[in-house]
Amino acid sequence: MLRWVSVPTVMFALLLALSLPSAAQSASPQEHSSSSSSSGGQQPAAVSQGQPGTQTQSGGQEQSPEQPLAGAVPSLSNAGKVGNTGIFAPSDAEFLSREAQRLKFQDEIANEQHKSGVKGKVKQFAVILQSNNGQIDAELHKVASSGYFALVTNMDQQQRQEHVAYYKMQRGNIDRHFLDDVIRSTQQAISEFQQAAQSAQNPDVRRFASENLPILQNNLNRAKQLQSEVPGHD
Repeated sequence: MLRWVSVPTVMFALLLALSLPSAAQSASPQEHSSSSSSSGGQQPAAVSQGQPGTQTQSGGQEQSPEQPLAGAVPSLSNAGKVGNTGIFAPSDAEFLSREAQRLKFQDEIANEQHKSGVKGKVKQFAVILQSNNGQIDAELHKVASSGYFALVTNMDQQQRQEHVAYYKMQRGNIDRHFLDDVIRSTQQAISEFQQAAQSAQNPDVRRFASENLPILQNNLNRAKQLQSEVPGHD
């Protein structure tokens, strides 16, 4: 027996059937969007196969973490002896290091003169000597750095022994020994500076020696003058 279905019921069923595909299609992009937002919206970066030890960024440029910066100055350590002479000839490098050692020696014995507490002209000269030597030292390091050379600044064995001798000196003998050491070491330096000014292979070394000779000569003249005034000097 057939049952009649009312017209509204049929219309409702047709509308429901037509709406189901469109609802399914609209739900798909929403689900995709929510999935992307939950992961932060970021897609994993593609990793390219570069050379071992390099990293490839999204820009496509490969960078090596161990590659030095362009224009970087090589670091040279002070090993206590002339090892790497940089751009200098060995004779030029040895001259520069001997001067650095002399400056260190004179600075240390000037400090011992200050510690002695003996006041007067010699003490004033010790202050001037350190100031003059400071100018030479600044120029010396500038020349060495320009040639990628690490100066030997530690005193040699003889200089260390002469410095240690000050520890046992009586106060009255400090001035005399101080002037004697300054005169002897400065005379030796003047001789080496004169030679370097004429025959050093590097032009900066020649200029350094030539320009600082007058300072050394002034130090020597003043030390000799004071030496004649120190009591008990031969």
